[in-house]
Amino acid sequence: MLRDMEFQEIYEKHSEQVYRYIFYLLRDKELSEDLTQDVFLKVYRNLKQFNHDSTIATWILKIARNLTYDYLRRKRIVSFLHMESRSYSSEEKSPEESFLTKESAEHLYISMGRLKRDYQEVLILRKINDCSIKETAEILGWTESKVQTKTARALKKLRTEMLKQEGKYDEQSKRI
Repeated sequence: MLRDMEFQEIYEKHSEQVYRYIFYLLRDKELSEDLTQDVFLKVYRNLKQFNHDSTIATWILKIARNLTYDYLRRKRIVSFLHMESRSYSSEEKSPEESFLTKESAEHLYISMGRLKRDYQEVLILRKINDCSIKETAEILGWTESKVQTKTARALKKLRTEMLKQEGKYDEQSKRI
């Protein structure tokens, strides 16, 4: 039987990553905290069934994804990551730099909210949660090639959305 100390170590190691993943999808602090707890309750109950086909982090994030989508289906949330538009001034940055810049985080969230759901997920997993291509493919049920393609397309689309929001998008921006 799983010792409570082992589970506590798993929770301490992975809870922040799970919370961050859910929060970036839902943009609701309390709901993200609740769903994170639900994820680890499910992990605790099913840890004996973990078959080591993937890493424990990948397995836990897949549970988080499934519970989050179950919640979205139950609540029939149509608008994914909807946030009010606001004007932000910032220097033009690549999406990668924006992930690291605190003052542009809200600007980034708004731009990400305008992306297709699969683009949002691949960016959250790859760029925010630092999952490998293989881990991301396992979590999303995609091939590694699809993860690479979607990541590249999502970054390009994110850059376009950020430029549009800043009012700096024009025909020349399409070539970036």
